Amino acid sequence: EMPTLDKIAQEYASKNVLIVGIGIDSPSNIRQFLEKTPVSYPIMIGGLDGSALAKQMGNAQGALPYTVIINAKGKSVFTKLGKISEEELKKAINSAI
Repeated sequence: EMPTLDKIAQEYASKNVLIVGIGIDSPSNIRQFLEKTPVSYPIMIGGLDGSALAKQMGNAQGALPYTVIINAKGKSVFTKLGKISEEELKKAINSAI
């Protein structure tokens, strides 16, 4: 999903849409991964307890990948557990902006 997220981050930047990734691993493992798979959007380090954050955002299973769209008012308006297609993600973003 990261290449799709990167593409969308660049495509929607002018519309004040910000993509943020949350890495659920150790900071050193996340850095190593990003050296091999660079992206243009920010990655927050959730650490090994990052699944607790995912649960707070509505992911009761704590499974990945998990997508959350938060509108300009800070309200979660879309969530999806599992892989999301580019088309589905764009539709959800367009509904939120």
